[in-house]
This record gives sequence, structure tokens and C-alpha cells, in this order.
Amino acid sequence: MNAISLIMLAQQGGSILSQIGKGGIRSIVSKSSQSGGVLCPHSVGKQKFGYIQVNKRNKYFYAVIEADIDPLTAPTFLYLAGGPGESSLIATMGFAGPCNLDSASDRPVLNEFSWTKRANSVWVDAPAPTGFSTGPVERTLNAAVANLIQFADEFFKKNEKLNKNVHLVGSSSSASVLAMLGARILKVSERKIDLKGLMMISGVVGPSALYRGCLEIAKERALLSKKNLDKMEANLEKCLKGISECNELGPGRPPLGYHCWKATVTCESLLVDPIRKTGTSVYDLRVDDGSEEDLYAFELGDFEDFLNLESVQEHLDVSKWWYVENEEVFEVFGQYMTYDTTHFVTELLNKGMKVLVFNGDQDYVTNTLGTLKWLSSLEGTEKYGEKLQRVPIKNLEYGEGQLMGRLWASKYANRAELAFIEAMSTNGFSSRLRSPRQATALH
Repeated sequence: MNAISLIMLAQQGGSILSQIGKGGIRSIVSKSSQSGGVLCPHSVGKQKFGYIQVNKRNKYFYAVIEADIDPLTAPTFLYLAGGPGESSLIATMGFAGPCNLDSASDRPVLNEFSWTKRANSVWVDAPAPTGFSTGPVERTLNAAVANLIQFADEFFKKNEKLNKNVHLVGSSSSASVLAMLGARILKVSERKIDLKGLMMISGVVGPSALYRGCLEIAKERALLSKKNLDKMEANLEKCLKGISECNELGPGRPPLGYHCWKATVTCESLLVDPIRKTGTSVYDLRVDDGSEEDLYAFELGDFEDFLNLESVQEHLDVSKWWYVENEEVFEVFGQYMTYDTTHFVTELLNKGMKVLVFNGDQDYVTNTLGTLKWLSSLEGTEKYGEKLQRVPIKNLEYGEGQLMGRLWASKYANRAELAFIEAMSTNGFSSRLRSPRQATALH
């Protein structure tokens, strides 16, 4: 899976995720008709579900869906949802797996834009007790990353045929977590994981840059009155001071939890809440808060209804009430939104990895201005950010010259590759691209 393949993955995933809404499901295909598996009875790739014991008390649930093409030669991606605390099965049946949970037909229907057409997939529920994972919530970010390392080690030992051309894919908060995971995988030579790259979708990675970007967007788009914009600008330093205290131990060192919590509360209240109070969505600046689904092209079924069906859980070999998002995990790990993880991205590039960063231009929280700022600051054995700034920006088009987005892409002497895609007229968390047809633009 090269850099272009990563870009195509982003387009495929984003185009479908932009369609998610809520519907209902009243029935499920019978067990006897399942050729691919319960998550997609019609899929070509085999499905496998299970648990990995990551410590004495915690078990991480995973779902494997093999590629439609020969799984022995296909690359593998490991997906971790954001939130924090959101189950990765939302992505599996919402935009990237072989089937979507369709409200119109009340059952899984084939997804034309599935990532699994070309790649093996591993979907993980973490930290515990997210989704179907079990055990008490981990209390620190380092503990969660340590458990993910244990998961990756054990999983790829047990599934050697999937351990080739491995890419980590994370959205929102999990983009940072997977950057940490990737860097730690590469530090220990005994780990025989064939890691090649990382894809970060609307990642919360460089908090200082992102909050600066919030202020810039608010000014550029006149989202507030001049008086309130001036107040927001005056308050920015309080936010940045808090972020500095959260990261006081230095790059790559553990975050200071209490200071991170204070910084997150401060930054959100001073730079995000003022926009929320106007009634504008901070995830999609085109719509009112709570109206993000108005722009979706189609609805999906109710995930909680589906995944809590006894027949579905029997196939998954689980026995636990499933929620879209675990509130306890969100409370514990939400504080780390102000932890700066750009150091780990640099470490990956220093090891010759491929890194793709993907954002939408209508997202206020993980905005493109801030993302470009932290990307431009990356410097390790090479000046990654400086070179990325100098590359010509390419338009990504589909159909008859319709603009899909913009691409920055750079290669380095150490074989590392760094790319950034700004998808046009989309938000970042629940929408990546405007139309499913865009997904095939570069095929």
C-alpha cells in the first residue's frame, strides 16, 4: 500500500462517512444465508471476530474482514475510532467495510466504496470498555497505548498472514493514539510488525496550532462580532499557557493529566464554546449545531439495535450491551485533547514511514489551518514540514473537472512520505467528501 493507495483509502472512506444519518432496522439476514459473515453476508472476504487479553483485567474486541482480492497478498490496515470511546464497528458498517447498515432495506447492504476491496482490515474497540471490549477503563493515556501495543503484538503473532504492509488508521483523538502506537512499535526491534504507515483523519495532534487555527477561521469567516473576536484573541494566550503546562515534561514525554484537563476545559470554553453559543456547528460550519445530518445523502440503520440483536451477538461471540460511544472512556481520555503528539509523527517519518493527514475545510475543531501549521513544524532527521510547505499544491478532481480537494505531498531522502489532503466543502468528523462518486475519482 503506497502513498497513492493511502490517498485512495481516504477518498473511499470519506465519501461514505459523509452520508451517515440515523434510521432504523427491524430485521437481520438469517444465519443460514451468511456467506461472508454477520457484518456483511454478501462480502467476498472472510470475517473473524475475537478478543485479545491485553492485561489481567482487560480484553480488546476485534473484527477482521479480509480483502476481496487475495488476502495473502493484500495489505492490511488496523482501524481505531475516535471519540474517544467510539466503537470501530461504526466505521466497519458505516463507511469503510464491505456493507453499510442501510435503513431502507433494514439489513447490511453492499458498500460500493469499501476499503476491503483492496485491503485486509482489523477493527479494534479501544480503550476498554469501548464497544464490545471488556474490563475497567484505563486511567492514563500511556496505559491505553501500552495495552494497544500488547494487542498488536499478540494479534499479529496469531494472524501472521495479515502481518504485511500494515497501516494504522485513526480519526479524531485516535489519530494521536496511533501515532504513539506506531512510534513505539518501531522502537522495539523484537516486534515483527510490518508497519509501513499511518493515516490520520481529522486528527487532534498539534493542539496549539489547532486552537490558533480556530481563532483564524473565526476571524476570516466573521463567525462572531468584532467585540467577541477581540475577546477570543485576548483569551488565546490562556489556552496556549495551559497547553504548555500539559506538555511541560517535553516532547514525547507523558502528559500531565490534571494540567491537560485544565487546559482542555480552558481552551474549549474560550475558543470553541463561543461558536457553539451562536448555534453554528463546530463540526460543519455550513449548518446549525445538531443539523449536520441535513447534508447527508442517505441514512444508515440504528447501530445499537443491530449490534444488540441476540442473533448478531451470537455470530460475533460476544455477550455485552453495545453502545456507539462509552461515556466513561470519553470522560477519562477527553482531557488529553491538549496533549501534543507531533513528536511521534516525526519519529515515524524518521523511520521512513508514510504519513497521510486528511481534513475537511468546514471543520472548526480540527481545522485545516491549524493542521497545516503543525504539519509545517515537523522537523527530525529532515525538515519535513518546511519541505511540505514548498511543494506545489495539486487539485484533486472528479467527474468533469469538479474539485474534490487539494493535495500537498512530499518525499524525503530517508524514504519517508508525508501528504496532506484538504477535502473541499466538508466537515471533518462525520463527513469527509460530498458525494460517493468522488471516491472513484483517482481509480
